[in-house]
Amino acid sequence: LPGLPPSFFSPPPATPARSYSPTWPALATLSSTSHPSDLTYYQSVLIGLPVGLLSSLDISLSNLSLVTLPLSMYTMIKSSTPLFVLGFAFLLKLERPSLRLSAVIALIAVGELITVHHPSPEEPRPSDLLNSTTSAASGASNSTCAASTSPKENLPVGAFLCLLAAASSGLRWTLLQLTLTQLPPGWRAPFVQLRLVAPYTFLAGLAFSLAAEDWSGALLSSPYFSGPAAVLGTTALATVGGALAVLMMMAEFDLILKSSAVVLTVAGVVKELMTIALGVAVFEEEVTGLNWVGFAVVVAGVLLFKS
Repeated sequence: LPGLPPSFFSPPPATPARSYSPTWPALATLSSTSHPSDLTYYQSVLIGLPVGLLSSLDISLSNLSLVTLPLSMYTMIKSSTPLFVLGFAFLLKLERPSLRLSAVIALIAVGELITVHHPSPEEPRPSDLLNSTTSAASGASNSTCAASTSPKENLPVGAFLCLLAAASSGLRWTLLQLTLTQLPPGWRAPFVQLRLVAPYTFLAGLAFSLAAEDWSGALLSSPYFSGPAAVLGTTALATVGGALAVLMMMAEFDLILKSSAVVLTVAGVVKELMTIALGVAVFEEEVTGLNWVGFAVVVAGVLLFKS
């Protein structure tokens, strides 16, 4: 691709003169393997499985929490991810404990919380909207009544799952940084890491989905698979989204390779602000004055972090 260095797609040759001493025992098996083409199955599992499993946990638990949580509450809880990233970075000794850095990350988290605050206490859950759409398409009115009245006692379960997803995300990025910093030079390339992590993310996500979801019932009753045109449109949408996700993961790996998990988290905050701005511009979502205050607090935190 134009503008990208060759090292982005293929790892640089190993330099024996440069020594490294991995502190994670799983990486010690690479001492005699200087290039990814020499990778054994056992080594790929040791390197890719932890990060892949945490990535799948982040995605799967986030989706499960959306079944019972309103979107605003979900976003509020997920905004705690920077705090988990910083905590795990301190725990794994990737960052030196600093009161100033902790205060900046806390400021960003508070700003995110204010930015996504919604004044309406009766905001529908995403599952309600999906079930209503599905029922309208299939003509099953009794399904709508059953799905739209999800018990409020499920909210703590959804909140716990969402908090666990935020913790998984924080550990995922810090563990990836720990892995990248201790790999031999020949392994430090985004495509190499994607090849190691993605298969385990897919397999773990597939296992979680099969355990928690009714595939036959969902596919047969979903309006997204109601006919050939719907199947084609859904497949095309998933393909485009998957391609964008792969590009985003490569960019994230490259950013961690050149900086740290904390820097990636701050960049992710900027991405969330862009998502909010697009929601306002494209979908005409309502934004209050308090939301703009939170937006300004996040921007101030990002600027403080950069300084």
